[in-house]
Amino acid sequence: MISDRMAEVLLLLQSQEDPGEVADIAAAAAGALGVDGLALSLTTADEDHHSEVWWSSQGPACDFEDLQLTLGQGPGIDTASTGAMVWVPDLATVRADRWPLLSMEAPDLSARAVFCFPLGIGAIRVGVLTAVRRTPGPLTPAQADDALVLAAALTARCLGQGEPGLSALDPTDPLCTLQHAVVHQATGMLSVQLSLPMPQALLRLRGHAYSSGRTINATSQDIVDRRLRLDHNGNGDGHRGARRRQGLIAMPREQQLTEVFVEVADSLIDDFDLIDFLQQLSVRCMELLDVAAVGILLADQHDHLQVLAASDEHTRLLELLALQHDQGPCVDCYRSGTPRTDIDLHDPQTTQHWPQFAAAAHKTGFVTANAIPLRLRGRVIGVLGLFQTAPEPLSAADVTLAQALADVATIAILQQRTLAHSELERGQLQYALTSRIVVEQVKGILAERWRISVDDAFAAFRTYARSNHHHLANLARQIADGTFDTDQIPHQPIAPRG
Repeated sequence: MISDRMAEVLLLLQSQEDPGEVADIAAAAAGALGVDGLALSLTTADEDHHSEVWWSSQGPACDFEDLQLTLGQGPGIDTASTGAMVWVPDLATVRADRWPLLSMEAPDLSARAVFCFPLGIGAIRVGVLTAVRRTPGPLTPAQADDALVLAAALTARCLGQGEPGLSALDPTDPLCTLQHAVVHQATGMLSVQLSLPMPQALLRLRGHAYSSGRTINATSQDIVDRRLRLDHNGNGDGHRGARRRQGLIAMPREQQLTEVFVEVADSLIDDFDLIDFLQQLSVRCMELLDVAAVGILLADQHDHLQVLAASDEHTRLLELLALQHDQGPCVDCYRSGTPRTDIDLHDPQTTQHWPQFAAAAHKTGFVTANAIPLRLRGRVIGVLGLFQTAPEPLSAADVTLAQALADVATIAILQQRTLAHSELERGQLQYALTSRIVVEQVKGILAERWRISVDDAFAAFRTYARSNHHHLANLARQIADGTFDTDQIPHQPIAPRG
C-alpha cells in the first residue's frame, strides 16, 4: 500500500506534459520518500549497460551523480549493470574494497545514504532511480514500498506506454537535454586531440577531473570552451588546482600528481598491467617525495611480505634481507597498520632492534627509513617503503602525500580484482606475486644473456613491452619458457669479456 503523498506524486507524473515540470515532481517525490534528492538515469544500449543521468535534483543527488561519473564506480553504476537494488544506509560503513575510489571521497560527501532502484521489466533494463539523503539510516518499510511503486511508474513512462513527458525521449528535441552532455562533447574532442578511442579519452578526462579537484562537468566545459587542453599524460595547460582531499600538496608537484591519478584511472579498465603500474608508481613516489629509493610490498596468503615493485635493485635487495630476518620498518608497519616515519638507521636503539636490516641499509647508503601502510580503513594489504640517503625528516605535507600515494597503490591492487569480484580475498593476490617472480627471473636471464646490469635489462624489457603493447607478466612468461626470441628486444651492445 502506497502513502497518500506518493499517490499524489503518481497523479502528477501521469498528468505531466511539460518537461519543465520534472523538477516539481522530483521535489514532491523526494518529500514523500523522506530523502533530500532524486536522480533518474537511463541505461544505454551498449553491452555494459552504462547509464546516463536524465535529470536530478540540485544538491546532494546531483553532486553524487557527478562523482559517480567521475570515478566510474558506485551504487548507481552497480544497479545499472546488474539490475539489482543497491541500498547504502551509511556510506561511511561500506567496505572500502567495494568502491575504493568512492570510499576515499565518502567523508567529504554531502550524501550519507544512497538507495538505488532498478527500472525495468524482466530482462529489460531501463534505468536507475537513485534516492540520496544527507543523514545516514535505512528507508522505512513504507518508504521502500513507495520507492518501488515510483520506480515501476517511471519504468512505464520510459518504455513509452502512450504517455507524454518522460516517454517522449527524442534526442533531437531541444528540451531533451542530458545532464552530462558536455562530458560527451569533451570526450569526443579529446579522442581527436589525443588519437584515442572514446573509452580511453573518457578515462583521461576522469583522471584530470579527479586529480584537479573539480567536477567532471566543469572540466569538460573548459575543454569544450578551449580553456583547457590535455596532453597524452592527462596534464592540462588551462585551469589547474590541487585536489581538495590533499590540500597540503604544493603546486610544483601537481603535474606529477595529476599523472599518477591518470594512471590509476587506467586501472579501471580490464586490460590493465598491475605490475607495470606499481613499478611506475614507485618511481613517481621517489620523484614526488624526493627520496632515494622506494619499494612496494604486498602480503601473501601467509601474511609474508613480498616485493612487488621498487625503484631500483638496491631497494629490492634491502627489503628481501629485512624479510629474511623477520625485521625492519616495513614488517613492523604491516603488523601494526600504522606509519613508521623518520627512522634513524644510525640510532643505536634502532640498530639493536633491527641489526641485520640496519647493517644492510648502511651498505646501500640509506640512513633514514619510512614505512607507510597500504590500507583502506582497517584492512592492510602491504607497505610502501621509503628510503633516504640524508638524515632529512619528511614534512607533514610529505607524510600526507605518502599516505595518499600508498592509497593509490592499494586502490590499483583492489580495483583490478573488483572489476570481476565484489570482494578481494587474500589468495587472489597470488597471481600478481607469481607474475612478479617471473619478471624478476627474466631480468636475471636478460642481464646475464646480455651481460648488462639488471636495471638496464629491466629498462630494455619494459620499454619493449610498452612499445609493443605486451603485458610485462605475459612477455616475461614467454621469455622464461623460451617461446620468445629476446633478440627482438633492443638493448645495449654486449660488453666484451675481460
